[in-house]
Amino acid sequence: MLARFLGKAEYMRLGERVEVPDITKRITIPDEYKNDSRYWFQYRLKDSDTLAHLSRTIYNTPNRWLLIVLMNDMVNIDEAWPIPEREFSKWFHTEFPDNQYSDILHYVDWQGNVQDPQAYVDLGEVLDVTDSISKLGLKPVTFYEHYYQINEDKRMIKILLPEYVTGLVKQLEGILRWA
Repeated sequence: MLARFLGKAEYMRLGERVEVPDITKRITIPDEYKNDSRYWFQYRLKDSDTLAHLSRTIYNTPNRWLLIVLMNDMVNIDEAWPIPEREFSKWFHTEFPDNQYSDILHYVDWQGNVQDPQAYVDLGEVLDVTDSISKLGLKPVTFYEHYYQINEDKRMIKILLPEYVTGLVKQLEGILRWA
């Protein structure tokens, strides 16, 4: 089974409790399919991509965009979708008005693990932070680099292979009729 219904939402209408499907939070594609690359391929979003455009390109209809949302656990599309490259600097300065591009957020070791150079000073392993950074080969990561990388990571999404779409859509339609 590719789709799963997790529950219903409730609301009051004219003093009467009414149950309705909350498809944005209650229908999912089980992790066993999202984590198995036999069912999907990886796609790198371009600035010009939209959900409807991708759906039209991959599934021959703009109406299958929900499959992309479900495959990628997108709850809030505005937050899940990457900021276009040409708008990122403006976004950065709006979100972090007191930070410059070069302000350091943290340091990472050669494996990319965040390290606190002050901790090595506190442990007595080095004399000062500069010594810690040098001896451990720590690389500074700026606020800008950090948030830029988060945005870039959002560009990599999973697309359900077209051969599974018909079966999944039938299951979703059945779930929604049942709900």
